[in-house]
Amino acid sequence: MGRIREWGVWGTVWRVGVGMVLLVVGVIVFCPPLEEGREAARRRAVKQNLELLATKAGVFAFEHETLPSETPEGEERVWSWEVQLLPYLEEKQLFNQIHRDVDWDDEANREVFATGVNSFTHYKLTAGGPTIGYSANDQLINNTAPVAIQNVTDGLSTTMIFGEIREHLPKWGEPGNFRDVTLGINRSPRGFGGAFPGGAFVSFLDGHVDFLSEKIDRKVLEALATPSGGERVLREEF
Repeated sequence: MGRIREWGVWGTVWRVGVGMVLLVVGVIVFCPPLEEGREAARRRAVKQNLELLATKAGVFAFEHETLPSETPEGEERVWSWEVQLLPYLEEKQLFNQIHRDVDWDDEANREVFATGVNSFTHYKLTAGGPTIGYSANDQLINNTAPVAIQNVTDGLSTTMIFGEIREHLPKWGEPGNFRDVTLGINRSPRGFGGAFPGGAFVSFLDGHVDFLSEKIDRKVLEALATPSGGERVLREEF
């Protein structure tokens, strides 16, 4: 009887030990693919948001004949390009809640501008809330006169409009969310930069999205930034 009990105890220990080994093996085998899947989903979400922003900016331009500007016609106050795109992003209800007779950061607008907007969310850098993970090309969207879409003569498919940013992320209601493309990719905290290794996702005026390498030739990057510089850029160059 003693030996039977002893074997029963050791049999239990053996089974527990085998179970632990299988658990560890399972973690090693299955966790990397799971994390890879999450990373791929984040990349898709970022690309989809950039594509959406570019497409809706195009719709805005079709209706107004200009791209959004922080000094919109008929407005006494400065409003971010994100505010102007809200109605095109199925956020008209949120847009209508904004008190346009006071500044964006007035107490009357505090609750509105504390709201997260899915189209502005970067699914690796921001966890909802009012922070935006994208910025605009300052040669297309800025705080001066609006850029007329007919003046974008370099081609819609080779003129960058939006891109990822990874440092100094602003609130979407805050004016001034545009950056200098020529600072490079992942080169400056005030420039464009990606959350994924090697470069950043950017969108173009025709709505397509590309991943620009942080090693991209500076002249090519400058050409992609200008709306009417007259440069000829081939797709294989970026």
